[in-house]
Amino acid sequence: MIPWFTIPPLWLWHFELDVPTCFAFAGAVMSMVFVRWRAPRAALSAKAAVDGVFVILVSAFVLGHVFDVLLYRQSEFWTNWRVILPWYYGSCSLGALGGLILATAITFRAPRGGIDWRYVDEAALAVLLGLGILRVGCFLGHHHAGRRSNFVLAVQFPKGARHDLGLYEAVLVFAILGAVLLLHRRFRGQRPGLISVGALLLYASGRFLLEFLRGDDLEIIGRHSDSRYLGLTGVQYGALLMVASGAWLLRSIERSRARLLENSNGRQKLPAVD
Repeated sequence: MIPWFTIPPLWLWHFELDVPTCFAFAGAVMSMVFVRWRAPRAALSAKAAVDGVFVILVSAFVLGHVFDVLLYRQSEFWTNWRVILPWYYGSCSLGALGGLILATAITFRAPRGGIDWRYVDEAALAVLLGLGILRVGCFLGHHHAGRRSNFVLAVQFPKGARHDLGLYEAVLVFAILGAVLLLHRRFRGQRPGLISVGALLLYASGRFLLEFLRGDDLEIIGRHSDSRYLGLTGVQYGALLMVASGAWLLRSIERSRARLLENSNGRQKLPAVD
C-alpha cells in the first residue's frame, strides 16, 4: 500500500505552482516536442503537426474547464460567472476529450477533403504521452480518489486507504502508448487511422472500466462525488459513445482502404491501348 504524501508547491517569482499544474505544463510541452521529433520521420510537415497538436491541447483545456463548471459547479457559476474563465481551476475529462476530437477533425483536414489520418496518428501518439505525464501529476496531487480498498497500489488517504485513479490512468495511458507504438512500427504507416482509432478504443474501454473504482462517498474526505445515472457516471456514458464512434470510424477507414485497393487493382488490370 502506498503511504499518504504531499509535495509542496513551487514558487516562480510571485506565482505559486502546484505539482499537478507543473506536470500538466510539462505534458503539453512534451507532446509538442514529441510530435516535432516524429513528424519528419513520417514524411510530414513538422510545423503543421506541432500547430495541430497545440490547437488540440488548447481546445481540450478550454472545453474541459467549461464542462467541469457546467456539469459539477453550476451553483458556483450562478454566483460568480467568472469561474468559467480558463484560468480558474477545474477540468472534466469528458469535455476535454470532446474538445480534442473536435479540434482534430477541424485541424487535420486533407487537401481533397476528409481527414488526413497520417497527421492524426502522430497527434494521437503525442497526446497520449502528454496525457500520461498529466495523470502522473494528478496522482502526485491525489486529485482522483476512488473507492475504499486494501489493494497493494491503494493510497493511504487521511480517512482510509483508497484507489487512486490518477495512478491507474497513468499506467493505462502509458500501456496504450506502448501498444500503439508497436502497432505503428508493425504497419509502418501503411494503415493510416488505425493508430489513432485504436488508441481511442483502448482508452475509452479502459476509462469505462476504471470509472467503476471511482468513489461515491468522497464527501467524508471533503470532496465531491460524481453523480450516477442508472449506475454509471457521466464519463462512462461518454466512454461508451467514444467506443461506438471509434468502431464506426474503424469500419469507415477499412472500407475506404478496401475501395482504394480495389480501384488500384482495377487500374492495373486495364489492357494497354496503342
